[in-house]
Amino acid sequence: MMEHTSERKIYRRFRTNEILVHGFDDVLVLLRYLYMSNEHSITVDNGMCKLELTMEPSMQFKAKNLNFPDLPAMNYPFELPAMLAAIDQLKQVPATEYPDNFANRWEEVKSICAHNMTLNLV
Repeated sequence: MMEHTSERKIYRRFRTNEILVHGFDDVLVLLRYLYMSNEHSITVDNGMCKLELTMEPSMQFKAKNLNFPDLPAMNYPFELPAMLAAIDQLKQVPATEYPDNFANRWEEVKSICAHNMTLNLV
């Protein structure tokens, strides 16, 4: 089950059908999106602040605290429960790169990833 705490989902019970059927596919999309470009990022609310998350070419995650934009991004332990929660958040916020074309940020991320994957398979 998921516990709702101040608009955030905290995953308390794992091995659910939802995670098995959809969660891992969504995590794969998110990882591919972040891996494709240093310019790809997502913004998540961790309950204390908003973080801009990116992935380095070395596949390490970096987080920039948007409350302190002058500070450099730090290494970030982005584990599966946090990834699933981030995806849930992306489904609730507007698209940022193409706001007129997508219902939410997650739909935008999925589309960008799918188009880039198509180009890489050619």
